Amino acid sequence: METIMNNDEQQPQVIELTPTVKNDLVSSAKWAKIFGILSFIGAGFCLIAGIGSLFLKSALNSMSDELDGMELSYNATAFSGVAMFVIYLICAVIGAVLGYLLFNAGKKILNGISSNSQELTAAGLHDVKTFCLIYGILSIIALAFTFFALIGSVFVGIFAATL
Repeated sequence: METIMNNDEQQPQVIELTPTVKNDLVSSAKWAKIFGILSFIGAGFCLIAGIGSLFLKSALNSMSDELDGMELSYNATAFSGVAMFVIYLICAVIGAVLGYLLFNAGKKILNGISSNSQELTAAGLHDVKTFCLIYGILSIIALAFTFFALIGSVFVGIFAATL
């Protein structure tokens, strides 16, 4: 049960959770915990891929023996490996933070519903709000990068066609 102050009337309103709403919250909280665990696993894979990218130079040089002995520049491959590691590390951290938020939200909501604790349920829903906020901002950033990459590729295509 929650008390909300209505701005117009300045009288408290009580919101009760029906059994259907409680069941939906419990089901959503279980899925949030599962998605949180999957995010941790994905972050782990990103970290492993990032560490693997640090060994990019040796892998590319061993492949260069098969490609007519073409030696690759050490600086280019070392920088590529480090740059890829940083990108994978950033993705792993973001995935871990989002996974942590989801897992904690699911845990708090489940505990709040089972113990009839309004504060714990509200804290879990606050974590869901934070997750959605971060995910929304990241989505907008990704869309902006995609838009600029599309515009950039059109200009590169036009420039290449004029050569």
